[in-house]
Amino acid sequence: MYDYTTMFFWYRALFLLELLIPEGLFVFLFPRRSHFVWRLSGTLLVLFSVSFALPIVVHPLYYAFLFVVLFLGTLGGMFFCFAVPFDEILFCGIASYSFQHIAYLLFDTCVRAFYLDKVLDTLAEMNPYFHGAIQQSGVSVVTVIAYITVYFCVYWIAYFVAIRKLKKAGEFHIKHFAVLVLVILVILADVALNLVTVFHEEKTGETYYLERFYNLLVCFISLLLQYSQLRTGVVESRLKTVQALWKEKKKQYKLSQRTITLLNVKAHDLKYQQGKASDGSGKEEINDLVSDYQDYKETGNEPLNVVLTEKAMEAKKHRIRFDVIADGSSLSFMDPVDLYSLLGNGLDNAFTYVRTLPYEQRLVSLKIEPVGSMVLLRIENPFFGNLKKEEGRIKTTKEEKDDHGYGIISMEETAKKYSGSVQILTDHQSFVLSILLLPEVK
Repeated sequence: MYDYTTMFFWYRALFLLELLIPEGLFVFLFPRRSHFVWRLSGTLLVLFSVSFALPIVVHPLYYAFLFVVLFLGTLGGMFFCFAVPFDEILFCGIASYSFQHIAYLLFDTCVRAFYLDKVLDTLAEMNPYFHGAIQQSGVSVVTVIAYITVYFCVYWIAYFVAIRKLKKAGEFHIKHFAVLVLVILVILADVALNLVTVFHEEKTGETYYLERFYNLLVCFISLLLQYSQLRTGVVESRLKTVQALWKEKKKQYKLSQRTITLLNVKAHDLKYQQGKASDGSGKEEINDLVSDYQDYKETGNEPLNVVLTEKAMEAKKHRIRFDVIADGSSLSFMDPVDLYSLLGNGLDNAFTYVRTLPYEQRLVSLKIEPVGSMVLLRIENPFFGNLKKEEGRIKTTKEEKDDHGYGIISMEETAKKYSGSVQILTDHQSFVLSILLLPEVK
C-alpha cells in the first residue's frame, strides 16, 4: 500500500501540483487572510502530506476517489488562505480541474500518437492512467519536454483567454444552483468516461482517440457552462444596478419637478416685487435674486424643462457655457423618468469632464431635433486625450469607480426601449454623444 518504488506513489503529488498551478493563477490577486504566508505554507504541507499518506489501491474507483479527495483538499486550502466567499473558490476550483484534465488528455494523446510511451520514462510510470507502462524505468528527455510543453501551453492559454478576463470582471459567483449541479454532473461523467478509457483493455486505436475526444468535449462543455452562467450573472448584476439607478432617477425627477415649480413661483413673486420697488430701495438685491431664477428653460416639454433647468443652474455654478437648441415636442413620446434619466446621465458625464478643464474651455452643447422618422439627441463637449476601454466598454474617468460607470449602460438600455441606439465619437478634441430614438407609432 506504500510501495515507494511504485511510480503512482509519486504521481499523486504530481497531480496535486498540476491542479494547484491553475488554481494559483485564479486566486493570485484575491484578497488574502491574515498571516497569509503561514496559512499557505501550512496548507501546502498538509496537502502534500495527505497525498503521500493516502494508501495505494489498484482499482479504478479508488483512483477516482483519491483524486476527488485531493481536489476537495485544494478547495479547503484556498478558502483557508483567501478572504473570498466559498462559491468563488468553488468556481475557480472546478474550472482549474477542467484545465488540468484538458492538459492531461492532450499529453496522454500525444504520448499515444507519437509512441512516447515506448520510451523509458519515469513520468509515464508515475501516472496510473498509463496502464501497461508500469514496468518501465528511466527518464526520456523527449517525453519530459513534451509533458512540460503541453501543460505550459494549456495553462498559458487558459490564463490569457479565460482566467485573466475573470480577474478583470471581479465576479466569480456561481449564482444559479442548478448550473452548479449540472457542472458537477458533467465533471463526474468526464471522470467516469476517463476511467473507462484508461482501464478498458480491449480497445482499438480508433476507440481510444474517440473516447479521448469525448473526454475533451465534456471538459469544454463544463467550462462553457461555468462561463456562460458567469456572464449571465454579470449581466444580471449590471441590470439590477441600472434598475436601482433608474428608481433613484425617478425619485430625483419628482423632487426636481417640485423644486422647479417652486422656483417658477418664486421667480414670479420676485419680478412682482421688482416692479413695486420703484424707489430703488432693495432693487439691486431683488435683481440679483431674479437673476438666479432665470435659468429656467422652456422647451414645451415639462420633463425636459426640469432636467435642462437643473443643468443650467449647475453650469452657472461651475462657470460652464451651456448651449441648448431643443425641440421639446419631439420627445413627447418618452416616459418622463426615461427622458430625465437619459439626458441626465449624458449631461452628467459631459459636465463632470469639462469641470476638469480651464474655465475658457468649459463648454457643453445640446441639440435635440427630429431626423427623418427618428429623434436625435446630440451632446458635445471638448475632450483631450484617449478613451480607455475595458471589455469593449468605455472606462469611467470618475474617481469613485465602484459607484460609477453604469451611466452609459443605463442610456443604452433606455435607448433600446425606444428602438434606438447610442453612439460615441471622439477626435481627440471633442466628445460627441449621439442618441437616436424612434417615436412610438400610434
